[in-house]
Amino acid sequence: MTEIGAPKGFVDRGDPSANDFTLTDFTTDGNVHDLDLSSIVKPGAKAVLFVLGFWHTSIGNAFAFRKKENSNNNSKSVCVTWAANNWVYFDVICPIGFSRKISYYTSNTTFGAAALVVKGWWI
Repeated sequence: MTEIGAPKGFVDRGDPSANDFTLTDFTTDGNVHDLDLSSIVKPGAKAVLFVLGFWHTSIGNAFAFRKKENSNNNSKSVCVTWAANNWVYFDVICPIGFSRKISYYTSNTTFGAAALVVKGWWI
């Protein structure tokens, strides 16, 4: 139990009315950037579950996510297009720190579309 008496575990966010982030919210230049989830994820969260969908004209293009405070390039979740000119979807679990930000990077390319929705988080 937490200090306020609520059980620890998964917190289902419910049914969001829209995507939390779209392609215009991402910088797709091959460098690491931060994605701020603090307006969605509550304080004390240890990991977040989200669905990512994106579209590209070719295979092998990627989005990758990791805990913001981590620098080890092997501790990431990678989502890669396996089909050209189609949406691909991934459920991603990513550790999250006190800041409630995660780090992401993408292939240095122009994506056709992207959408990310936070489904919930673990306390």
